[in-house]
Amino acid sequence: MEPDTSGGVDDDGGIAPVEACVVRFRGNRDERIERWTVKVRVDKQLCTGHARCNVLGPEVYPLDDDGYCAITEAEVPAGLEKQARAGAAGCPERAISIEQ
Repeated sequence: MEPDTSGGVDDDGGIAPVEACVVRFRGNRDERIERWTVKVRVDKQLCTGHARCNVLGPEVYPLDDDGYCAITEAEVPAGLEKQARAGAAGCPERAISIEQ
């Protein structure tokens, strides 16, 4: 079977970014879908507690009792990739990086 890598559609009907690329294998009955794992890293030395990451991605970026991001590294659960990216983009200190 040859993989169809001509492109994909995200859950909202738009074009899927490369990071969320869906690979479909054409076959009679078998269709296998794979999603790349997205991981977030938070540099605690850069985080100053604006909490914008939590506002934009509450399920990805929990806060500690002092209002700082409570994680340093985490795998993003399927379906929360948009929250992860929005939270990282909203960080004014650029303390969050996204990896695959």
